[in-house]
Amino acid sequence: MPTVLDYLVLLRNRAPCLARRTDGISGLERSGTVLRLRAPEGSWALGELGSRAGDLEAWARTLFGPGTRLEVAASPPDPERLPFPVLSSKHWNHVAFWAWEGGRSAVLCLRKTDYPGALEPGGPGPRVEVIEAAHPPGKPWEALPGLLDTLCGLARAARSYVHLVCPFPGDPPADRLEARLYGVKEWGTPATPAPVLRKYCGRIHYTDPRRPPLGVRAALGRLPPGRA
Repeated sequence: MPTVLDYLVLLRNRAPCLARRTDGISGLERSGTVLRLRAPEGSWALGELGSRAGDLEAWARTLFGPGTRLEVAASPPDPERLPFPVLSSKHWNHVAFWAWEGGRSAVLCLRKTDYPGALEPGGPGPRVEVIEAAHPPGKPWEALPGLLDTLCGLARAARSYVHLVCPFPGDPPADRLEARLYGVKEWGTPATPAPVLRKYCGRIHYTDPRRPPLGVRAALGRLPPGRA
């Protein structure tokens, strides 16, 4: 019997442009013939999923049968919420918030359990790792090999696993970001073998581009000086 997890896997493999929007859900459940997706009220994810409900339902029927109905429902607002797959991962994992502007990138990496407190003014003392990078203007994917080298080193030292989180940039840039990410993880870099990268570094998860969470806002505030 297919499960709701199978539905997310189906979208990831067959309809990645829809799967990206499910990073912003707050819940997914199936009751009888109804598959219900929940997302915070007023969020980017709720609007995006609602506007694509017909396509989402078509894939649900492919998996669960022709009588399946899909509902998109609002949950309480939660602007600092981490993407659903990151929340569902092991509590000791790291989150790497990535922001860029023009040819500048900044990543703030911290334990999931330290978010958002470690980024708030006067927050408790765990160290937040800051990684800065340059890349051709408008091509943040070119920074990925170096960023992944550094993030993998942090995760190995902490016996952790790191998830990349960034504002959703639109589907064409997301295609380029993911293609470069998976290419680097498939072939490795001169500094890090591919099996090591795959063991310690996860995929890119997307957040609200209009109202990004604190982690992304903090990364934007750490962009290195230079020409945007």
